[in-house]
Amino acid sequence: MKKRTGWLIVFLLILAAGITLCVLRWDAWFTNPAEPLYDVPAEPHNIVLTFGADAATERCISWRAGQDATLVSRLLLTNKQNGITDTFPAVSALVASRSGEAVFHQVQLNALRPGRYAYTVETGGRRSQQQHFEVPDYSSDRDTFLLFGDLQYTALDEATRFMETAFMTVPEVDFCAYIGDIIERPTDDYWQLFFSSMDGRTACLPQVATLGNHEYLKGVRKHYDVRWPYIFVNPENGPERFLGRSFFVDFPFMRLIVLDTDALQRVSDYTVLRTWLTQVLHYESTQWNRTDKQNDRWKVVLMHHPVYSAGMGRDNPTVAWALSYALHHADLVVAGHDHNYARHRHHGSTPAFVILSSSAKSYLPKCSPVEERLGSNHAFFSRVIIDDDTLAMRTYLVDSLSGPLVYDDLLFVKNGDETTVLQADSLPAERLELPARYEGRSDMSVRRFLNRRNARFE
Repeated sequence: MKKRTGWLIVFLLILAAGITLCVLRWDAWFTNPAEPLYDVPAEPHNIVLTFGADAATERCISWRAGQDATLVSRLLLTNKQNGITDTFPAVSALVASRSGEAVFHQVQLNALRPGRYAYTVETGGRRSQQQHFEVPDYSSDRDTFLLFGDLQYTALDEATRFMETAFMTVPEVDFCAYIGDIIERPTDDYWQLFFSSMDGRTACLPQVATLGNHEYLKGVRKHYDVRWPYIFVNPENGPERFLGRSFFVDFPFMRLIVLDTDALQRVSDYTVLRTWLTQVLHYESTQWNRTDKQNDRWKVVLMHHPVYSAGMGRDNPTVAWALSYALHHADLVVAGHDHNYARHRHHGSTPAFVILSSSAKSYLPKCSPVEERLGSNHAFFSRVIIDDDTLAMRTYLVDSLSGPLVYDDLLFVKNGDETTVLQADSLPAERLELPARYEGRSDMSVRRFLNRRNARFE
């Protein structure tokens, strides 16, 4: 009888703790800020260029215009090499969010050849300004791309300054990639802030976007923003329940794999995604076109929630349990969510696990000894250059006083079946400042951070 009473007490204590936690975290877990009412201009805008599954030949162009899905929409594409202009009809869809409606349009382009292209998009007789993009000649070129962590900006001037700094620091870029939390919350005003900060670059540079928790509406069962698959039209080569959200893009030298970790809400989700990830890391083909040819490209994985979290109280045990073993067959795994910079110890070999934040908001890092490199209270971005035998990842810290600073520098070198990861000989001292949001606080988590930071610098 005493044993049963003891178990009952334990159960009631656990239940009480769970209820208390839900009460304390209710807003963070379940409350969505209201989306203000919005109107949609009739002129084509928010133009986005994305890759198909084959980066060498496929592109998709999407845009938004008005609220009438019956209007004729099309793309006029000019090949700059021969001057020939082709017209492509668009597929249109009326998409209703919580506080407004908008029609999104898209055109898929296949069998493109290397060279420069000019295009305009048109809806109901209203045309956009002419845009340009280039398909590289991969027989001689290498890929250079900008990699951004969580953005989540709430002020346009701050977001614009950050983006201008990144593109001025690395002016020659083939595409942009994001690790989730591009917007603060899934509302139209935050989407417009992102597009304004990019200043038209989404129409000229292909965009590879990962979903983060801030692109999801909260709830017992979360759901990604209905606009997402129409803004970023991604390849549908992932598992059926993850189509357009977990996918890969093949470049001649790299397979770029994107994982939607926020979609892992059922036990079976973890199994499905892990099985698919294992396959695409090992084989050139997928379960829909299976061969036994090994994938010898560089394998880069983008995911929002890190396997090895560097943020205090921000561990993701279920993500780590499901995906860590499969990810050890990658070369580079980049995550976000922690709002700090971190490089997990890799002992000079792959995979290297990096956490990147491009946000003005920072959280407390753990200051764990297993992190080879840490940075807090600053925004970061990375430039990645990749070719047949090398992958170079250089990360910049954005300082409002001194400008961009090379904060981390990695070189991956292939030598037969082995890959070595080299760190630059000279790097600046770690910037482990107390994040601004914690100034003036002396609670246990802040004291723990300060103690660990001091121990790290001893």
